[in-house]
Amino acid sequence: MYKPENFSKKSVLINSFLSKFLKIIGWGLVGLFTLSALVLSTISIIIGWAVILPIQVCALFLIIGGVCIFKGKRLGDQISRYKKYCTIISNKNIIPVELIAESTSKSLKFIIKDVQKMIDKNYFINTYIDKRNNQIVLTNEDGVPPTYEDVVYEVEEDEVENSNEADMIIKKGMDYLRQIKEANENIKSESMCKKIIQVEDVTSKIFDVVKHDPSKLIQIQKFMDYYIPTTLKLLNSYHTLEEQGIDRENITTTMESIESTMSTIVVAFENQLDSLFEDEAIDISTDITVLENMLVQEGLTGGKF
Repeated sequence: MYKPENFSKKSVLINSFLSKFLKIIGWGLVGLFTLSALVLSTISIIIGWAVILPIQVCALFLIIGGVCIFKGKRLGDQISRYKKYCTIISNKNIIPVELIAESTSKSLKFIIKDVQKMIDKNYFINTYIDKRNNQIVLTNEDGVPPTYEDVVYEVEEDEVENSNEADMIIKKGMDYLRQIKEANENIKSESMCKKIIQVEDVTSKIFDVVKHDPSKLIQIQKFMDYYIPTTLKLLNSYHTLEEQGIDRENITTTMESIESTMSTIVVAFENQLDSLFEDEAIDISTDITVLENMLVQEGLTGGKF
């Protein structure tokens, strides 16, 4: 692996310090302008003299300070993105730009430009962007790119890792489903049970999609970490309140609130399932467009498209 010679801690540390320094200087100048403007304004009011020139000089401090703050923040944001990129790159030698784009919710064009700037600043060393294949390639000190065997090994390693992680997620998800079904068996309200059945059905389909395509794991992270556990917590709370068997304001209001929220949860889970097919929808739409255009060009449509 080429990792040690592909990252420059020195360049990152220098620019990190520069980012903080610019912010400090910037805010200092802004503070100086504010204080000076207040003092000069007070003097002007007291003695009745115009202090336009001094205020203009103070305004220059404000402008310079604003520029320093902007540049410092921009540099700090770039370093934060660099650290995210390093986490995504991990131990890979060839990284699809699309992988970073998906993980950071940025466009391919933005990632390519951003990484190139980092290469120019020596954040990444012995690294170049293969724009033809939209890949970031990490070479060794002699500029030699990874061999075919290296890449195949990485791909196989990633596939095994994704598969194992998917199995763990599915196992955890099935346990959640089991608990939701148990909650459904314990709850007496028919309307509530119908909504729980809808949640079970959609959730099961979500896990089926991830099982067949582990690359979609990242898309259900929040679904697994928050939405499902919170839904289960609400169902257990509903069952506890229902077991009290009394009609009182706090109990009834809370139960009604949970049941109303379940309707929202059903829609949210359906949207989560739908979002997992976004890439497929785009690919199919593209295929249809290309096919229709080719048929028209060949004169095989009879003018139908």
